[in-house]
Amino acid sequence: MQKDLNCIVEDLVNKLTKYYGLSFENLATELGLNVHLIKGKLSTVTVINQMLRDAGISKQTLSKQGLNLAIKTVNLKQNGIPKESMSFEQINFNMVNQESWEESSIRNKFLYTTFCFFVLQEIDGQVYFRGIRAWKMPAAQIEQEVKKFWRQLKEVLKNGVVIEKRKRGSKFVSVNNLPSSSDNAIMHVRPKAKDSNDTVQLPCGKLITKQAYWINASFIAGILEDMPQVEKKQTNHLHIISSDINWAEILNADIYTIDEIVNKGKNVVPGFTELKINEDDLSKSGYLIESSYVIREGLGGLDKYLQTKILSNNYFDSKSESIFDTPYVKRKIENYENAYKLLKVEKSLYLTDTGMKKANVGSEEIKSYKNDVENFVSAEIFFTLESIKAEGFKHEIDEYGFDPIFYENLLKRPGRLKNITLDSKTFFVKSVKKVTLNDLVGIILRDFKNLTVNQLLEEIKERYKVQLSFEGVESALYSMNDYYYVPEMNRLFTSKQAYFDFLD
Repeated sequence: MQKDLNCIVEDLVNKLTKYYGLSFENLATELGLNVHLIKGKLSTVTVINQMLRDAGISKQTLSKQGLNLAIKTVNLKQNGIPKESMSFEQINFNMVNQESWEESSIRNKFLYTTFCFFVLQEIDGQVYFRGIRAWKMPAAQIEQEVKKFWRQLKEVLKNGVVIEKRKRGSKFVSVNNLPSSSDNAIMHVRPKAKDSNDTVQLPCGKLITKQAYWINASFIAGILEDMPQVEKKQTNHLHIISSDINWAEILNADIYTIDEIVNKGKNVVPGFTELKINEDDLSKSGYLIESSYVIREGLGGLDKYLQTKILSNNYFDSKSESIFDTPYVKRKIENYENAYKLLKVEKSLYLTDTGMKKANVGSEEIKSYKNDVENFVSAEIFFTLESIKAEGFKHEIDEYGFDPIFYENLLKRPGRLKNITLDSKTFFVKSVKKVTLNDLVGIILRDFKNLTVNQLLEEIKERYKVQLSFEGVESALYSMNDYYYVPEMNRLFTSKQAYFDFLD
């Protein structure tokens, strides 16, 4: 397996050496990308992925072949020190709390993974591709420094993570006693989350912003210090950018996706492609390019425009414009949900914080709903909205009278509750573990050796106070691996052996 990895890395280096020393803009151009559309952090990802494609390698292929090659980008400052530490995996604190060192995920990660660093370096204000460095952590470092880090993390989890609010400037930030970069020569723990509302439960029961393992910037610098310095190269390979289109005549909306711009360009010039989009041409017509969108100038930028568009009215419909269905904007909507600035009341309809204020819907009341449900239910016991109401749960926001989707989406926010869907109905459970449909069905099935689908429906109705359809439940049973479903009998068994026993 390691021999296969070495061959892949060697082949990768041989195919991509031709790009060493190119500026980032020239590199993008050589790879057939439009430099006008390459901006921000995502631009680096785009260029590296294009380089991998150029070399005939994909991360998906590596994964399918079971080859543990981690492709990582390192951005160096002029002095050769990385601009930031390197994140590589989110931490499952409950797993760490239970695992031994020999079976730990962090030990196995470094023991069996070869890292392939794509190194970029800033020189005199320009970013250049310095080259590729393959690296595998020596066993001695794993068994000494990494193990020391792991032990410290275990100790903190055992004694309880201390989380405090401290004032920094005009804001309060959360600080904790998890291992920092000053505690270990190789790695540390720090947040890696969508925002401060993106949390996970610690073994002690506290919620903390999602954290990740980070390799110290100084340690990465040591790995790369003997790499050859950048030898700048130039290329005359430039794409011809069309300037034949008068965008002012065909653009009238505030914002467009790149695909929409290409389609409009094709209506004027049949051979128009993404490579011919020119920011200078668009600027003459009052538009600029930002994060894979073309937006009208004078709107304060993409994020401010989206904030106004999404939050300014009482309600927001995510299906009202195609722009809201793009990945970047969908992430923005999700972040607003987690921050309680949007509350889903129907499938695509949201009540905004503007609408909340006008309707006297208190944000603190909304936030308390999820917390009160978490305190009401027992750990590892599945429930639905209907079942906890039947058990006597009440909350002041019940009076708002929204559809169940409103209350379900409040419970789906990051925190102590996990959820699964069966026949379009959401089931919740307070758990530190990842849950699947197998867990829900398993709880019901453990009291029986087998059940027909109709019997399963009756059990679900009795326990969770919801009526599901035969077709919806049967469809889900086909995809389950932990149990054995016999469609000819419409019957679910705990195992294949239980089926044979039933026949006897």
